[in-house]
Amino acid sequence: SIYRKLAEQSPEAYMPDIARNIGNLANLHRNLRRYEQSEQEYEEAISIYRKLAEQSPEAYLPKVARLTNSLSYLHSSQGKLDLALVTIEEAMAIAPHNPDYLDSKGEFLLKLGRTDEALSVYHQILETDADFFKKTESELEKGLKESGKI
Repeated sequence: SIYRKLAEQSPEAYMPDIARNIGNLANLHRNLRRYEQSEQEYEEAISIYRKLAEQSPEAYLPKVARLTNSLSYLHSSQGKLDLALVTIEEAMAIAPHNPDYLDSKGEFLLKLGRTDEALSVYHQILETDADFFKKTESELEKGLKESGKI
């Protein structure tokens, strides 16, 4: 609330802090399974970052993508896999070659039973970052191994 008051006088100075804090609250509430509250907070933080990105895209679009990725996991944890997939596509529109976002997409495809598409995403990740699966614990890789696809 302090930042919100300060932002009334100087939005350019304090809106990034507000967005960051709301995004952190959204993560906390997601972990506490307060899904409705978390979703509202993600949407608010993303909205603020989108507005900030109009003036400074290089600074704020990566934050939009990161929070959109987090929102996709919120949808997934609620069993809304189709919505999770749509949401991760929004993050990927901003950062199409980000291996973390590709991994998220692959995981959601796998959960939807779209194994061949998930395998294709797996190969995209390897093309983007050959060592990704060596340094990341991936549900996509785990699921593809369990299914015998890799």
